[in-house]
Amino acid sequence: MSHFDFCLSTKSLYDGIQNDNLLGHTATVSTILKQGHSTRPELFLFQTCASNIEFKNNQRLINECLKNSKCSTKVDNFLLFRHIFVDGQPIECSYNFGMFLKEETDETKVQFGRIKLHYPITFEVEGFGLEINNRKVFESIRDYIGDYAFIVRKIELFDEPGKINFITSIIGERGIPYSKVFLDYKGDAEKKFTRVFNEVADSYDIEILALKHAIIPEDLIIDKVCPDTYPRIIDYCKEKALRIIQKRLLSNSNNRDIVFLSEMYPYGIYDFEYLVNGHKHYCLVQFTATNTDYLFLSSNKYNFISRHQETTEVVLVKKILSDNPILKYYSLGELDNSFNRDVAMIKYSK
Repeated sequence: MSHFDFCLSTKSLYDGIQNDNLLGHTATVSTILKQGHSTRPELFLFQTCASNIEFKNNQRLINECLKNSKCSTKVDNFLLFRHIFVDGQPIECSYNFGMFLKEETDETKVQFGRIKLHYPITFEVEGFGLEINNRKVFESIRDYIGDYAFIVRKIELFDEPGKINFITSIIGERGIPYSKVFLDYKGDAEKKFTRVFNEVADSYDIEILALKHAIIPEDLIIDKVCPDTYPRIIDYCKEKALRIIQKRLLSNSNNRDIVFLSEMYPYGIYDFEYLVNGHKHYCLVQFTATNTDYLFLSSNKYNFISRHQETTEVVLVKKILSDNPILKYYSLGELDNSFNRDVAMIKYSK
């Protein structure tokens, strides 16, 4: 079995997202590997992966794989995973995870020959030496991630049969509405899951003097800095700050698998995630046109940093519209011990 990574369909495996769709469930349970003349290169790798079990003569297992098929299909390979990892770290789980290749075999159908990799959460086969329960495995992943909404971006398979690494991204607090995470329309798959949202703190009073003395980029095409044009300027500044930090992360050879998360999921808790020596790290980006050390953190971002203090950094990009912005790095301890804190808003509820 070859060691390789595989990106899953965007809306395949996720948890903690509240379904606010009026038309019902929209999650998928598979990723297409072959359709028509288009074949993903990983198909051969999945076809040649060691199965770990003799599945061809296990009719009960085959029936479970095919029970939801809407046309004539066959199982090309079945993969059983006993050793479960999340973001490179092993987790405790009493159950195994199963996935399988399913090929459509009805020559009269337009989808004849299509092959998908299936990994339904509801897949369960227990007894007779099998302890496959995908839902229980996913619950163990949830316990490891914590009280957040997350997606499985891709899986990593290894030369060692039966070992799988679920590579995840946290995309918000648990219960985040589906419509804030995914777009629900047919068309270009690359556009199905993003929508531009903005989270602008009421920083106008602090920023206005610096902005009025700054050189506003010509491509913004604004006559003056005022409350009406302020959101556009802030969007520009935010984008510039994020690109500066992205470039810095990419320039560090110790960083691996860098993901610009807030570009894909604007309501995410952090902006970047990346691996350092196999461990997940996070970066939150703040910015100001001033030379003042100040920033806004929502309660959910503060709580996230509290839970991941050793692996999260907050970067403040000061003088963002100047030719030489200043970068300042803060840990949670430094923020708590060196800064004054003001409560900008109080939520009342019963």
